[in-house]
Amino acid sequence: MKSGRTREEADEWLARYPDDAAVMAYIGRSGWNTLTLNGAIPDEEIRDAVDESYGFVVAKLPKKHRPAGWDQA
Repeated sequence: MKSGRTREEADEWLARYPDDAAVMAYIGRSGWNTLTLNGAIPDEEIRDAVDESYGFVVAKLPKKHRPAGWDQA
């Protein structure tokens, strides 16, 4: 999932959960991480991370391709 706008932001996951977060192959330099389910990362934090990842990706889409009602700048 997209874990930060930058690699530095995404690295916070690696520091907090070294056994359950890893830089994603090929696209990791852009802030993408692999997070392990059913590990040390609480489920609620995984859900929040998924929502945030979705927001990062949608915010980069051209306005005409964003979901209806998307109001994030």
